[in-house]
Amino acid sequence: MSSDLETNIVSVERIKEYSETPTEAEWERKTGAAPVLVADWPTEGAVEFVDYGTRYREGLDLVLRGVSASVRPREKVGIVGRTGAGKSSLTLSLFRIIESTQGRICIDGVDIASLGLHELRRRLTIIPQVCWVYGGQQMRICAGPCSILGRSTHELGPVQCARGRGRVDGVGAGTFEGVYRHAASQTRAPYQRGW
Repeated sequence: MSSDLETNIVSVERIKEYSETPTEAEWERKTGAAPVLVADWPTEGAVEFVDYGTRYREGLDLVLRGVSASVRPREKVGIVGRTGAGKSSLTLSLFRIIESTQGRICIDGVDIASLGLHELRRRLTIIPQVCWVYGGQQMRICAGPCSILGRSTHELGPVQCARGRGRVDGVGAGTFEGVYRHAASQTRAPYQRGW
């Protein structure tokens, strides 16, 4: 009886906490708001951090401070550093999962803070280090949400050729090895724009 009461009290505490949690920025911008993006933005892929700084929560120290860097179009860049150096924070900043405290990030000359979250996130792609594919799903579903691929799985290219089938029957070393899971993640990236 007392454990039920405790569970119910914790539920009420969580509801109170979540109702007071600040919400993310607007999902969509108002129609016609500047800047007006071309349909296939970003076209070049130039990324610029200008005196950028951010923190995970108000009142905490900055996790990134005064970062200034430029990545030219089509340039391949690796970000390395010790644990806690800010590698993941840079990625979270590009997707505006954590918002800027100072400075700005521009992609192809557009300040990403001026975009709606959906408008920004649906046009960027991450290929994760550790890839997951859930068993029993059609590969076109694993490739991404919102039916970005057609009804057939012939569009999957490297995954289809590497495995010779369009369905994942199970996940594990013997059925859908890590290299194929990674190929599935890489296959998803070019279709990202269609979301």
